Amino acid sequence: MIWDDNISILNSFNTLSGFHFSSLQEDSEIWEPKLPRDYNEIIRLSETPEMHTKKKKDIYKKLSNGIFLQKEKVWLLHDNGKTNKMISATRFSYENRESHKWKSVQKSRFRTVAKMLDISNLKIKITMDTQFLSPGVIYGAHLVFKFCDPRKFSSKPLYVNLKYRNRNTTLHSYFATWRDDGWMMIELCRFLHPKEDIDLEVLLESFSRYYCRSGAIYIQGIEFQAISNVAHDDIKNQNEVENSNSNMPANSEEIIKRSEHDELSFWLREVYGKKRLTLSAKELGLYNSPPIRWKVSLL
Repeated sequence: MIWDDNISILNSFNTLSGFHFSSLQEDSEIWEPKLPRDYNEIIRLSETPEMHTKKKKDIYKKLSNGIFLQKEKVWLLHDNGKTNKMISATRFSYENRESHKWKSVQKSRFRTVAKMLDISNLKIKITMDTQFLSPGVIYGAHLVFKFCDPRKFSSKPLYVNLKYRNRNTTLHSYFATWRDDGWMMIELCRFLHPKEDIDLEVLLESFSRYYCRSGAIYIQGIEFQAISNVAHDDIKNQNEVENSNSNMPANSEEIIKRSEHDELSFWLREVYGKKRLTLSAKELGLYNSPPIRWKVSLL
């Protein structure tokens, strides 16, 4: 009888051990590969650093629902192998301190947003660091904002003519689109994120008073949205790096050109009798001094 009891206890122990081993194996073979490469650093900077003791499956679920970093000034979402990121407006530099106020509004990712009183004189310097973004993925950097009185604006998309600068180059982004959360976003640039983290800098100058009237706006932050996961030397779909404001026709002729040693890759397309040249991020010097302007038009 005692022998039978010992056998039963041993079998139960073996069953539990086998289950524990199977759970660990599932954690390391199935869930850990789905996590971002620097998930340990993400957890360390999060509001719940003790999460590193949890199973990889639990960490994956947490990142898939979104996680705050750096005292809730950065928000990350990792899903389908890509990490999206949003940077709070509280991290921007405001040259005209009297032109903005800090407010708490509904349906904002962050507790505090910037209320800009004069949209024709923004003077907001933004440094967009790409830390934790997925390598080999094309991202769009969007300004997330909304009008303090959105009832005045109903068109989709909305022509706003945002003027901004990158170094000595003046740029314009024309159309803003509505989001499901009631905010709007307008794309500033697209880029292929390399293995190394980079910084992108822009100076927001103004929205068009003619089209946006004189109403104040709330600025929530900058959001990096993954567009497509492609290899740097194998980008084939021109829509993946096309500026969202260009409205190119679907039947545009595309010619993919490469040099003999793959030192130059670009798209040459003929649209409405004009040739448009789109260079890859490498040719535009992204790795050393990232520019914001991505296209050169050949008349």
